[in-house]
Amino acid sequence: MVAKVQIAISDPDWARQLREVLLQLGNLDVECTSQPDFSTPGVIVASPERLPSALTEARGPERVVVLAPKNHLGLPGLWNAGVRSVVYDDEPVSMVVLAVSAAQLSAKPQLGRGREWHRLAITA
Repeated sequence: MVAKVQIAISDPDWARQLREVLLQLGNLDVECTSQPDFSTPGVIVASPERLPSALTEARGPERVVVLAPKNHLGLPGLWNAGVRSVVYDDEPVSMVVLAVSAAQLSAKPQLGRGREWHRLAITA
């Protein structure tokens, strides 16, 4: 099964670079979009201004990775809405890839403890 990633960030060059890196992983369907579609399963990488104002009503805010400037005033509100991954826009693209992987793992059902979970983390 191919996992879906939506990229809805304001900087088109950053979006293209992130898309290329994620596609190199080989197991992702990556789409750049102006607005994320929360009815579609998968991870969403978004700039704060691309997220709906009623994020708490959106399905799966924990699957959202926010790419934001360090001085963004809305970060506490995003956390309260359920977002658990924020990467600053001056971080390397590898940090966003790591956050996407973490969001994918947290969105999958728990398989159990010990070796089963460890095997999932390695192959995901």
